[in-house]
Amino acid sequence: MPDLRRAGLVTLLVLAAGGLALALAPFDLGAIRLAGVSLLWWYVGLIAPAVAVALAASGLIARGDGEEVVPGDDGTRRPPGGE
Repeated sequence: MPDLRRAGLVTLLVLAAGGLALALAPFDLGAIRLAGVSLLWWYVGLIAPAVAVALAASGLIARGDGEEVVPGDDGTRRPPGGE
């Protein structure tokens, strides 16, 4: 599970860095127009959010069979009243 979370975090950081790289790219790469709209707008307004939503959905699906996850619960049994 930590590997999945790490991969998701890295992917989100790469998406954010991609928008920044496109904005700062030489020759105004982000200003290239597709269907009358700049490439930077397509990336920031449509592509990156769609990938982020798909990534979040796949993370929720891969998380398990719908059972509730209790923070701090490692699944070990403790004696009654013990900490």
